[in-house]
Amino acid sequence: MPSHPPFDLLQDAALHYARIWPIHVAVEVGERRMGYGDLAGQMDRIASRLQAGGVGHNDRVAVLADNGIEACQAIHGILRAGAVFVPLNPDYPPQRIAGIIDQAEVAAVVTTADLVPRLAEALALPGGSRPRVVLVLDQPGEGARAALAAVAVPEVAGYDDLAVTGPPAPVPACAADLAYILFTSGTTGAPKGVMISHRAACATIRWGVDYFAIGPEDRLSNHFRMSFDASVFDIFCALFAGATVLPLVRGGDCAFPGEFIRKRGVTLWFSVPSVIDLMMRSRQLASGPFPRLRAALFGGEPLTPAMAAAWRQHQPHVPLYNLYGPTEAAIACTVHPVHSPLDPAEPISIGTETAGARIVVWQPERQEPAAIGELGRLMICGVQLADGYWRRPDLTEEVFLPALPGLEGEGRVYDTGDLGWRDAAGCIHFGGRADSQVKIMGFRIELGEIEVTLNRYPGVWESVVVYRDEGTPEIIGILTLEPGADFDGDAVLDHCARTLPVYMVPRQVIRVEALPRNINGKADRRAALAMITAGDA
Repeated sequence: MPSHPPFDLLQDAALHYARIWPIHVAVEVGERRMGYGDLAGQMDRIASRLQAGGVGHNDRVAVLADNGIEACQAIHGILRAGAVFVPLNPDYPPQRIAGIIDQAEVAAVVTTADLVPRLAEALALPGGSRPRVVLVLDQPGEGARAALAAVAVPEVAGYDDLAVTGPPAPVPACAADLAYILFTSGTTGAPKGVMISHRAACATIRWGVDYFAIGPEDRLSNHFRMSFDASVFDIFCALFAGATVLPLVRGGDCAFPGEFIRKRGVTLWFSVPSVIDLMMRSRQLASGPFPRLRAALFGGEPLTPAMAAAWRQHQPHVPLYNLYGPTEAAIACTVHPVHSPLDPAEPISIGTETAGARIVVWQPERQEPAAIGELGRLMICGVQLADGYWRRPDLTEEVFLPALPGLEGEGRVYDTGDLGWRDAAGCIHFGGRADSQVKIMGFRIELGEIEVTLNRYPGVWESVVVYRDEGTPEIIGILTLEPGADFDGDAVLDHCARTLPVYMVPRQVIRVEALPRNINGKADRRAALAMITAGDA
């Protein structure tokens, strides 16, 4: 297994390998390649320019950039300046971009010229704050400068300005400092900012490098957008090991990545499980082996038995791993190697804890750990926990608990809002969201439990279960099928009736070609409900 320095700050890895392997490729996009030496030089120039614009230790700096070399430069430069990066997805509507800039009290924005109109549109909205400086990593044209001047940005800098900067000023950074704030959906309608320290992120990254034995010869995909915290895993697992990260930048590659994996020589792939569906439909999964791929990681949503079986059938030489972890626990806190043969009647476990994490399955009614096989709330302890929610002590106190009764020695605990159970072998099984609980005929029903049952039916590829209350309350299963599978709704309902109490059996099941997805690629239950409601109209 490769041995690497135990980096305590996310930016330290790039600086280390710049000294010992300056020409080794750190980031590769198509024919563009940036070595560790050039990456370190650019991050120093970005850091120095941000400091010259008034960015100080622990200030927030937003990154509005698509996946690519510039995004990697930006986050490293921000961290090198001792600041905190705040990812902005270019696909966000202007109101959301402006809201995050305002909430995070952003001191600066780092972006690219093609996204300046998007940024200017967001900053033009009334009532929002303005960054002190906007740094455009490629050279902004006169139009870009004029657009930013029109929205009262005090200072605009570009590539030419970076060339004349000196070294950045030293910063008293430490592992307890925030590394990034990632804004996720909030129940109030406003996004909430999850604060992740260097200590928390580095714990997960160091575990990933060790667990997957990542070394300098590896080539890691970067399929996730920066607004999804798994992108931190992609980028920094590569750089902590002196390896190469390969951001996917073309829409076709992102949707149908089989050829990218093959042609770019990807050795570790990480994405959401629904990508398996896209690869099956495009016949990329069955078109031959991925010769250099040695591990396929999936997380962010449930990996169904059908998806896992399809992967194992067509890529049997590539080990498959199921990862679980909310943003509040720094990317991943459990892992499960998925071995063949698979039982289609059994859901895929989310596995056992990563190094530094511990999960307690908690029974809230009894205020004690749940018994083996008993459903409970998944509570996470350990160094990987977020510091809380930015400027929201109320939300932080609600889900980040000082301790659990009888488990005070575990320290702080995060209530995930997820349900699950632990089997006799110690593996944890995901049981859906507690907030997907509904009540029918006086019975409390977990929609996630019904989804698990649907996904066990032969031929079902993926499902979501929705609750509709329009006169008569009803549960509806919405599902997709494996390619070539026949749909028999009555048979699916009979399967549910053999497994679930009568009040949990869906009123109907509906087959769709594809489930609607949110901006991070996860199945969207609300959009699925709206889709079938519109179809009934």
